[in-house]
Amino acid sequence: MKLAAHKLAGHLKNGPKAPLYWISGDEPLLVQEACDTIRASARQQGIETREVLHLDAHFSWSQFWEQVSNLSLFVSRKLIELRLYQGKLAAEGLKELVAYLGSPYAQDNLLVISSPKLETAQIKVKAFQQVQEQSVWVPIWPLEGQAWQQHMRHRAQTLGMQLTEEAVHFLQTHTEGNLLAAAQTLTKLQLAYPQGGALDLEQLSEYLQEDSRFSLFALVDACLLAQQARALHILAQLRASQHEAPLVVWALAREMRQLMHLRYHLDEGMTFASACKQVKIFEKRQVLYRKAVHRFTLYQLEQIHLLIQQVDLAIRGQHWVPPWDLLTCCVQIMARADVPDA
Repeated sequence: MKLAAHKLAGHLKNGPKAPLYWISGDEPLLVQEACDTIRASARQQGIETREVLHLDAHFSWSQFWEQVSNLSLFVSRKLIELRLYQGKLAAEGLKELVAYLGSPYAQDNLLVISSPKLETAQIKVKAFQQVQEQSVWVPIWPLEGQAWQQHMRHRAQTLGMQLTEEAVHFLQTHTEGNLLAAAQTLTKLQLAYPQGGALDLEQLSEYLQEDSRFSLFALVDACLLAQQARALHILAQLRASQHEAPLVVWALAREMRQLMHLRYHLDEGMTFASACKQVKIFEKRQVLYRKAVHRFTLYQLEQIHLLIQQVDLAIRGQHWVPPWDLLTCCVQIMARADVPDA
């Protein structure tokens, strides 16, 4: 079944009701929080053991079957997360999921799949529809306009703050509607104003001016503009201020996906303006993307995206290179003005 994102918490009130939940969308923060909601519900039902599998170049479905079948006398049910990095699962993968849902293992485990926005062709495939019949699919849509502002007001309230109307509009403009950047700003505002209460435009503007030098947003812009020295300096400051590495990964991965989509449309013959409209890039930021997209081929962008995925593995201790060292390598490549031929 297909379930709207805002109904997920209510659906899970008395625990997960399906053997499989598929969360898809291009808003990493909302996808992450939807997965968090499922995890919390699973824990309330006594599902404590959790395994995470990444569908990357090293993945094989034998790993999946090994995990779903590997239950002990002390573990009655297990939460298994399968993370996709594309909006499409190959026919083999869908076939494996159909087989899994028809097996006894589907009753012994709770499977959660997270992925970018699913391609239209994927949704129309018969095997995907078979999977959907026995599972819950939660598509996450980008928040825009009034919906974005309402979400930010609610998020601020949960942190003990009330943003004035002008402050919300300014936050949306400042972050160009980037939900992750806005949410991070609210979290840091809570630390800057621990007393909470109402925050107006003047307070928000003053804080953002002081903070913007070493923000994730500034890091991304420096990479797009090929300002390598500045990007590396900002990354070092983020590391020194004990920013969480996963937030940096999300920000860089999001920009790489945007660049890959943009490069793909340009290679297909679409004009730059039309491609930006298709990818939903704000007009004010198009000059940044114009400079960046012409420095890379699609293959090069895909290779950088794969490198960013390696950082995620390093964060979980599954890569021998420390995550911040890998992030430094990613930023060095993304912010290079002269990119070697693929």
